[in-house]
Amino acid sequence: MTQPVAIVTGAGQGIGAAIARELAERDYRLVLFARSEQVEAVAAELSATAVRGSLTEPADLERLA
Repeated sequence: MTQPVAIVTGAGQGIGAAIARELAERDYRLVLFARSEQVEAVAAELSATAVRGSLTEPADLERLA
């Protein structure tokens, strides 16, 4: 079976970070997306990939994809 992948937005803190942690415990490969630099710390904690940007900026969404 292949490892599932998830993109979590708003993952720098709060609910988004909590969702990322739960998915990491379930062995998902994660890409975490948020505007704040905190997303990089959460990604490092979870061995995930961090992408900084805004959901309202097409160029940021293109980088995410």
